[in-house]
Amino acid sequence: MIIEAKQIVLEDKVISGSIEITDDRISKISEYPTARDIIIAPGVIDLHTHGAGGYDFMDGEKSDIEGALHSLRKNGVTTALPTTLASSDDDLFRFLDNFNSLKDINYIHAPGVHLEGPYFSYKERGAQDGRFIRNPSKDHYREILKRANGSIKRWTIAPELTGAREMLDELKESNILFSLGHSDATLKDVEEAFEKGARLLTHFYSGMSTIKREKGHRILGCVESGYLIDGMNVELISDSIHLPIDLLRMIFRLKNIDYIISCSDSMRAAGESVVASILGPKKNGTPVIIEDGVAKLEDKSGFAGSIATGRTIIKTLSSLLPLCSVFKVCSLNPAKLININQSTGSIKEGKLADLVIMDNKLNILDTLVSGRGETNEY
Repeated sequence: MIIEAKQIVLEDKVISGSIEITDDRISKISEYPTARDIIIAPGVIDLHTHGAGGYDFMDGEKSDIEGALHSLRKNGVTTALPTTLASSDDDLFRFLDNFNSLKDINYIHAPGVHLEGPYFSYKERGAQDGRFIRNPSKDHYREILKRANGSIKRWTIAPELTGAREMLDELKESNILFSLGHSDATLKDVEEAFEKGARLLTHFYSGMSTIKREKGHRILGCVESGYLIDGMNVELISDSIHLPIDLLRMIFRLKNIDYIISCSDSMRAAGESVVASILGPKKNGTPVIIEDGVAKLEDKSGFAGSIATGRTIIKTLSSLLPLCSVFKVCSLNPAKLININQSTGSIKEGKLADLVIMDNKLNILDTLVSGRGETNEY
């Protein structure tokens, strides 16, 4: 199969020409003028998504996981880490069992899961259910690891909690991406976690500490750590609401783009036209309202997850960055963080044909996963 496009987004430039796909790989990239006014870019890699299309990953059935993944793919995502939240152990273990029992997921790449919690600061819990927030204990996280059976690719915790340092020490060689979030940590706490291998701040600015004063002295928090620790990656909910455009502009000015990734942090209402929804599992979740392009707690005291899709991420970032940089943030950099960049995350000969095809207004025409699209047009 050969696809021509006026814009093909490579790692360092945008060219006009064609991509040849053989089996599941990009076999050849050719540069020449063409009138076919479409854009071919790497598929979005979303390392933080709770659901979409009316489904939450923790609803309780395998079909719920599949429904959410299908919706993500339709909106431009080619790789996703289904994400949990602070929940009962029964709900968490049911999700892990369901994920591990899925066979032949060939419509999207789902190399593992992202555990968001339950080891969080109660103060910075945001929309996370306070009933299930706790400190890490060896018996508990060892049981989670046993039930996960190697499927955990990322785990978000608060590093200042009692037991967190011991957890990071014990799991240092586990090949899990440890990220820090829903945390009231100080700069010192984050630096210590970084030394132990933590490499990412979950949804930067949301659910995390910033400068505070203690007896007149200013103490730096998680936000400042994101700027001061050169090798620390920051994750941006790229819906232009959690982080308004001016704040995004400031982040890109101050932080090296090599250490920035995007995410949707989407909940079940992503990709739907609804005014009310549920955050988390249907049977034990939190009712929310959908208003102003975001999910909110019913009393409107705070946000309760985004309704962003892959297309939302692309459009938000493209208002600030050239296309090569857009897809560095939403595709290549996330791929590097979970060590899949040798096979996906950018358009390059030999890599998987994980592609999003768009018109010149960034509307998604098709999403190809390992060379397979949902239409017969491409």
